[in-house]
Amino acid sequence: MDAGSSQPHASVLPVRLRPHSPATRAVSRIAPDLSLDVLVLVADEVARLPERQHALYVFCLVARLWYAAAVEFLYSAPVLAGRNYLLFIRTLCPSINLHVRHSEVAPLVKALDLSRLVHEGSRTITSRLLGRVKHNLETLVAPQTSFAVNSLPALSKCHQLTRLDLSLISEALPITDLVHAVNSLRRLKTFHFPRCQALFTAGYTHHFPPCPRDVGCVGCSSSAAIFPSWSSSLEAVYMPCDIKSNFLTMFAGMPPTMTSLIIEDGSRYNIFPMDDILWHIGPQILRLQLRFVLPKSGFSHAETRRPRFPSMRHLDCLGDHLMMGFFHYHLDTDDAIPLQSLTIHSSGGPVANLTCGIVFDKVADGNLKNLRKLRLDKDLGWALSKEGRKEAEELSEYLQVLKREDVEATDPALDEQAVWREVEASRAGVWFFAAT
Repeated sequence: MDAGSSQPHASVLPVRLRPHSPATRAVSRIAPDLSLDVLVLVADEVARLPERQHALYVFCLVARLWYAAAVEFLYSAPVLAGRNYLLFIRTLCPSINLHVRHSEVAPLVKALDLSRLVHEGSRTITSRLLGRVKHNLETLVAPQTSFAVNSLPALSKCHQLTRLDLSLISEALPITDLVHAVNSLRRLKTFHFPRCQALFTAGYTHHFPPCPRDVGCVGCSSSAAIFPSWSSSLEAVYMPCDIKSNFLTMFAGMPPTMTSLIIEDGSRYNIFPMDDILWHIGPQILRLQLRFVLPKSGFSHAETRRPRFPSMRHLDCLGDHLMMGFFHYHLDTDDAIPLQSLTIHSSGGPVANLTCGIVFDKVADGNLKNLRKLRLDKDLGWALSKEGRKEAEELSEYLQVLKREDVEATDPALDEQAVWREVEASRAGVWFFAAT
């Protein structure tokens, strides 16, 4: 693919240079004596451009020294879609036999985003590609159709992975093989589970460890627990789909480093296992995002099974979650949670018994004494009435005053202007947003 391709942003340069075009020869005459260090700095700036891939491609065509300076940036995070993916595969996988021909650019690939692929490639090619880039690969977004169980052995050898996104794949993966592959990634911090519901219906049943409070949680077992231990470095887990309840119990094996849980589109979650999951992992959660509509029955209101979040700093959820379930417990008692940021979405209209005035009272009473930032969906209707807008303004001013007191207590030497700059930078107050 040359510089004049109809898809310039998707260009990928093969290992060997192609003949110089008139434009590249002109550039080489203008700047023939630039050192490699200077060219690396220039390539670093070029890599920040919106059309970075095509710009780096042209940069590499100027001269061999320019190629040496820019090739690492070109292949570190390639944009792969359509025909250029086939060129990319031809460059990195010149032979089926790994030991016949070695690709010089394969170790340069650090981020591999295959989400744009539809019918390109195959499961065999994906497995082979992972085998070539495994040494330095840090981020992987798997394709929808060409990632299957035969890719898991190659995936398990990508020991530098810190982010793994399997949310697009449509293949039903055996849960035992998936757990084994993920557990081999000792540096993995963020994991997006597959969306395919069949993944969790392979008869692989797990139970919680013995309930420490002996309150009979659903899924708890009085005998020794059988559950997998996930990667000890895992910090954030994304659940982008409806998931069978027998898999939710596997959260008992999550490491204490797992502090962020994001669950979306889960209107068919089994209500009791969800209670138990959050009850067990609640003490370690710092960030929780729930974007699914509650069933009419809501969450359990049993006193002994209400989840507690003594460490949670950031919450992103629907307004119904605050008043129809486990968060209602925190807002309706004297228990305090160290929540600093709260984002409330609308599930289709106003939420009964939830207004800025009520949040103001909870902050003033100490239930939400650490809250400094409140983001509200406009569809909640809190800003439609004059009274609602007044309550929002009063709450916003109160949160900014509290943030100012925090800044002054942290650094008493700051002057008035510096304090307010810190307050503005923190985005303290009440903010309205339009849902997309």
